[in-house]
Amino acid sequence: MLNISLYPILEFDYDKKAKLQPVNIISKTPVPKACVITFFKEVIQKKLESGELEQIGTIHSETIDIPVYKTEYNGYFLGLVGGFVGAAGSAAMLEELIASGFEKFIVCGGAGVLKRDIQVGHLVLPY
Repeated sequence: MLNISLYPILEFDYDKKAKLQPVNIISKTPVPKACVITFFKEVIQKKLESGELEQIGTIHSETIDIPVYKTEYNGYFLGLVGGFVGAAGSAAMLEELIASGFEKFIVCGGAGVLKRDIQVGHLVLPY
């Protein structure tokens, strides 16, 4: 018979509430409903230089602080933030943005492809 106490990883916690929840640490602030996470830092820089962005928050980490902005597009306000590279940092950022009050997200970035018929600049929507 396997002694579960020797292997804590085999224990099961029936409590569905997480021990650490971003909503318990981060206070909701007035933010737009939608947020764009972009990996095109030149877009953020250009919008900053043209005065189109207002900083409404900051995502803090041990290595970098990432500003969260508000901007207007076609009469709608939305959030804009530079993406965090790496799965763990990206997940933490998303958790903080959700805890801050954002509800809908679009992530924009670029990547290489394995299919020769997909040209640079073409839109790819994963599903």
